Amino acid sequence: MMPISLELSALNASPLNRFLFRPTSGFTLLEILVVIGIAAIILSLTIPGINSIGSSTKLSNAASLVTDHLNGARAQSLAQNRHIEVRMYELSGLTGGGVYFRALQSFILDDLGTNPPEALTKIDHLPEPIVFSSNSTFSSLTDTSTTIESGTVNVNRYGLLDYCAFRFKPDGSTDLNPEGPAPGSGSSAWTITLIEEKHTANSALPPNYATIFIIPENGKIRIVRP
Repeated sequence: MMPISLELSALNASPLNRFLFRPTSGFTLLEILVVIGIAAIILSLTIPGINSIGSSTKLSNAASLVTDHLNGARAQSLAQNRHIEVRMYELSGLTGGGVYFRALQSFILDDLGTNPPEALTKIDHLPEPIVFSSNSTFSSLTDTSTTIESGTVNVNRYGLLDYCAFRFKPDGSTDLNPEGPAPGSGSSAWTITLIEEKHTANSALPPNYATIFIIPENGKIRIVRP
């Protein structure tokens, strides 16, 4: 019979047992700190990119909302052989923020002038924090000195709101001046430019924006992105 001491030595010499019963050790404090530091660096590099993607997505969604609304209003003017008015409202955001043009709504007009405008659409809000640029050079359609119509109107749930408006004619064209806004407005075309609210005080366009052009003679829409 093999002595017990030899049996234990043979058992310990087994490769499998050496693997199963090998001593274990945890991470040192230095190793943990190194891992945390690397993770912090990776996060600092990726978060701005994620935020940029999120802002770009909201801007794209806002541009689609505005162009779909305008194209829909033009289509209705042709289909119903009526004047369709598009109003752009100046109001604060649904979750806060300053007062900017950030919503629009279309109305069917009574050509005889005997009935008030009839709402064709609900109020479409731009996804926050996207707004219409308040700089008339970039958004001539929200410049109260150049648009066809502007004023204050009482809107359900909102109270009194300032607005600018233009109209699609029954043939799909608009009542905008084909020669562009009034001299001195800073713009030679009828435009709406969408930007993030934090850029409204800038005199230049931010790196990411969307400008929507309306061609007065036929009412067609064109969009430009950097």
